Amino acid sequence: NLRIGFDAPTDITIASVANPLTANTTVQMAATLLPAGVDAEYPEISWSVTPSNLATISGSGALTLGGNNGLIIVRAASAWVGSTFVERTYTITG
Repeated sequence: NLRIGFDAPTDITIASVANPLTANTTVQMAATLLPAGVDAEYPEISWSVTPSNLATISGSGALTLGGNNGLIIVRAASAWVGSTFVERTYTITG
């Protein structure tokens, strides 16, 4: 639901995490909607990761890495930003 009188998000960023990532671990991802302050009004961020055979990610951003080495792409998006999203590439190492 669009809130009248509030600024809608215009961009999204993923917080930095160490890269490469260690296989067989879980990393908590975080994203921020911009401009500053819109997170409280538009908190919905959806997460995805490809390929799904190397890692999975929960709705809250918990990234669970499998045991294989490889490259993954993590995507964060917000329904309020339309088709705007951000992707980061990470390396998984054993």
